[in-house]
Amino acid sequence: MGNRPTVSAMLYVKNEEEFSPFAILSIYNVVDEIVVVDNGSTDQTRERLSVFEKVRWFENKTEDFSELGNFALSKCKGDWILYLGGDEVFYQDIEQVLPILIQYDKIDGYTCRFFNLMFSWDRMQNINEHDSRFQRIFLFRNRPEVHFINPLHESLVGIGPVIADSGLHYVHYGYAKPMSFILKKLKQYAIRMGEPYFYEGRTESHMLQQAERRPFPYEHPKVIKDYIAQKGGHAGIEKPLVDCSQLKIHLDQCAASAANAVTEEPEKKARSLEIACLPNCISLGFEHMDIRPLPHVDIVGDIRNIPIADNSYDEVIVPGYLMEHLPYQDIGKALRECLRIAKEGGRVMVRIYDGLQIATAYAKGELSNESFNRLLFGDDRDGWERHRCMLDNATLCSLMEKAGFENVGLEYYENWMVQISGRKAIHHSSSQAIPQDIFLPHIGRLKTGNEE
Repeated sequence: MGNRPTVSAMLYVKNEEEFSPFAILSIYNVVDEIVVVDNGSTDQTRERLSVFEKVRWFENKTEDFSELGNFALSKCKGDWILYLGGDEVFYQDIEQVLPILIQYDKIDGYTCRFFNLMFSWDRMQNINEHDSRFQRIFLFRNRPEVHFINPLHESLVGIGPVIADSGLHYVHYGYAKPMSFILKKLKQYAIRMGEPYFYEGRTESHMLQQAERRPFPYEHPKVIKDYIAQKGGHAGIEKPLVDCSQLKIHLDQCAASAANAVTEEPEKKARSLEIACLPNCISLGFEHMDIRPLPHVDIVGDIRNIPIADNSYDEVIVPGYLMEHLPYQDIGKALRECLRIAKEGGRVMVRIYDGLQIATAYAKGELSNESFNRLLFGDDRDGWERHRCMLDNATLCSLMEKAGFENVGLEYYENWMVQISGRKAIHHSSSQAIPQDIFLPHIGRLKTGNEE
């Protein structure tokens, strides 16, 4: 493959005999080695993957997924690491795109999107191919500081701040398996998350009725298309491939921005990060992270899996219109990620709709049915507006304390919005505490007035 940077693919598998050969086929021509870590398979996974010359096989049986990930990372020799699952199959344009991606010195990692099939070969959770709920980092530089955290829903940290969108897609087949298999898997996850009764009483029929599903309009990736057709999958329209000329323009802009940022003299002031802030709410002087690669976004990432090193920010701000969109069981994980990236003594501020205030106003007749429903359940125009949980002041304070914050309390409220603030403990000496007056005085307050 010449003198180009080398690429290691890594995946860990357990009983993935059905899809893992297709996953490997989809990336085989663009990687130099494939590190496969087996987590106790009892099916034919190893036999089916042994036919691939590039596969290096390892075993590590553990229930800690971050341990699996870090073990796999330790075995990778390439300059770049392509991280995929055993049930994730890329479209063929990865063979033209990935050689372009790995040539950019100033970019630390890349995101891709995926179609999340749900209970069928022909149904997906996505709104469309641009649905950024289904987006993750899949390619990053092989550096010592990159590692996984969290034993169940593992998260990558230490990648670096410059993340670009590759434009690539893959199809996730894990939840297209039989309903009985999926329900059993979800129940096992619930037990490990400390919520053993979460799926109690839910039948396959209930799951099918409640699932968010839309028609999957595209053909399946080339390497797996015939197999899915044999299983009864439909033949959709051809998926548009990545325009490499436009991609290069995008990457040149990202690289130029990164180069300019490096050459600038760093200012000695507090670093503040605002997560998922809308363009019209931008606060001057803050860095911004969002799961969507928007023009105003500095860092692309999910709040449950923040691609930022530990102890990076003096101040982390989570504006309103975010926490309510996460499942309740993910709130603690999001808060722990915010705590992790905060410096010692730094603070994290989280705004939420106060469910208690909303319910009280509705009971008094101060809130219309339409406004009540919108505040509680959101507006599902594009998939991002739906509320998946409801919090109030006391509940969020409790969750922040459980996540490890100190001095948790209400800072201000406006309409039905409350802001809870907590600080990260100082473990070494009190001299490392961050003075209050170094924080930027303006926190991007919400507009005044009732915007029902």
